Amino acid sequence: MTPQAMRSHWWWRPGWDVGRRFYTWHITWEGQHDVHRVADGYRRALAGLPGWT
Repeated sequence: MTPQAMRSHWWWRPGWDVGRRFYTWHITWEGQHDVHRVADGYRRALAGLPGWT
């Protein structure tokens, strides 16, 4: 896994007054094949249950 570059994530949220900020960050699972495999298994197992799409 290679480290990703960080950048400023400060921005104004729609409807918020000037001066109010929040910080956000995102986790991606790119290249994490085991995570994708487990998620796919759960997705298939839940697919037949009512209310799960």
